[in-house]
Amino acid sequence: MASDPTAVLKILSDYLSLRVEAALLERGLIYDAVRAVLAASWDSIPEAKRRVEALTELRQQEDFKKAMVTFSRVTNILPKPLKVDRTSLSVDPERFQEVAERELYERYRFVSAEVQSLWKRGEYADGFEMLKQLCPFIDQFFEKVMVMVEAKAIQSNRIHFLHSS
Repeated sequence: MASDPTAVLKILSDYLSLRVEAALLERGLIYDAVRAVLAASWDSIPEAKRRVEALTELRQQEDFKKAMVTFSRVTNILPKPLKVDRTSLSVDPERFQEVAERELYERYRFVSAEVQSLWKRGEYADGFEMLKQLCPFIDQFFEKVMVMVEAKAIQSNRIHFLHSS
């Protein structure tokens, strides 16, 4: 048995996640929705179940897949592994050079607080609808902005922005 407290906590966390996954699947919930919810942070089993149910319903929406493709563009461009502490990420809007990145940044600031508030209240469908407002801005960002530029300060700022969002 591991004696390192961090290792023990990881083992327990992994075990608990597997047990929660099994319990949710036994209730007939969809495998990939369960895995997606458990891969994100979750605080309670009933809350995880509500999130899985909400995600399952959201997946039935006509534009869900298109929105997921747009959102995945953000994660796909980030370096793996990203070697920064998420809490230390700082974004300097003054370093934005393109209109598209400024527009996405402003829209994100407008939407993110409301989305977080809705999700904290368990209003996942409404939060997702609000989040989808970012899709045209994200698409425009990737059409107009080169993230991996040679200027390291600009590149770092763009990566930090995408990672923090």
